[in-house]
Amino acid sequence: GAGVFEHQDFIRMAGTVIGKRKVEEYKDPVSACLPEFVQNLQPSFRYPIGVRGRTRLAMFDIRDEVCLLVSGCKHGERLKYKKLEMIGIGVVMDDGAPEMFLHVVKPKRSPGAGKFDRLKIMRPFMKSLGQEAVQEASGDILPECSMPSMSSSSSSEDDFDMCASSEDSEVSQDEGQPVPSGVMPSRVSEPDEGQVAGHAVLLSLSHTGAKVKDVLLHSQHLADCRQDVAEAGCEVTPSWANGAVLLMPLTQVQAEETQLDLRPHHIVALNGDKDRILAALQTLPCRSRPKIRNETGLPKHQRKQVPAWKEDVDLILTVDRTFLTCIPEA
Repeated sequence: GAGVFEHQDFIRMAGTVIGKRKVEEYKDPVSACLPEFVQNLQPSFRYPIGVRGRTRLAMFDIRDEVCLLVSGCKHGERLKYKKLEMIGIGVVMDDGAPEMFLHVVKPKRSPGAGKFDRLKIMRPFMKSLGQEAVQEASGDILPECSMPSMSSSSSSEDDFDMCASSEDSEVSQDEGQPVPSGVMPSRVSEPDEGQVAGHAVLLSLSHTGAKVKDVLLHSQHLADCRQDVAEAGCEVTPSWANGAVLLMPLTQVQAEETQLDLRPHHIVALNGDKDRILAALQTLPCRSRPKIRNETGLPKHQRKQVPAWKEDVDLILTVDRTFLTCIPEA
């Protein structure tokens, strides 16, 4: 917005006019969270939600004006962000607010659509690759484009139900990929602050041992979890974790910043993968099978805040390399 400079007379004398531009009168933007907007949503397009093998069908509003207001992109628009390519699906109510869902198709196709927690921040750095036709799911049959073409994980677009790893403000085409967040549990290919919060949980087992660790490290029920950790460049049992098993991407820096006190009986995972962990433990004999004694949501990672601009800040103006012109008196 506009502000006031002290010493305006001095600035006007020392400044140079470089042109003029028309100033548009400010108009309050229409909020996508207004009750009127929410009530006028028209869900008419059926499409699967979920970035793993587990999906469910949802109804989306795919009108351009709705999608553009919520996210800045349209239904069927193919977008590229770093190494990710995704297609806009539509708007659906999620956690009481309208959210734009996208379907990641590269580098790995996810089973369904999901959302990015920081879509509005990422959108200016996304490149539009054009429009594509999106096949609607009929009844309980999912369209071909929603089925996983590789594994049930989506490489760089791990947990939709988790958060968004958009590598903060550094946006380069060559670097890692963002972490999407949505409604169905899944995972992230590059860990970020969102992943160390939200639906990430710390599970405490009643006991542990070699057999328990062997199941967690080799069970097919947890293959996708371990794959996501590996693809993110992380380890399932890093030396700094004190014997804990990490079934979601997590770095030592993130663990320290969230003050995680890891022990051998701990498992760090996404809340949506708890059933997978229980299924893996069910393969153990009853006597040696541990129980989950405690489940704790991970504390949110607090990023250092950059001091914001204050309206009442004092400005100090200095004169640098100024030429003086001597004009003889008349």
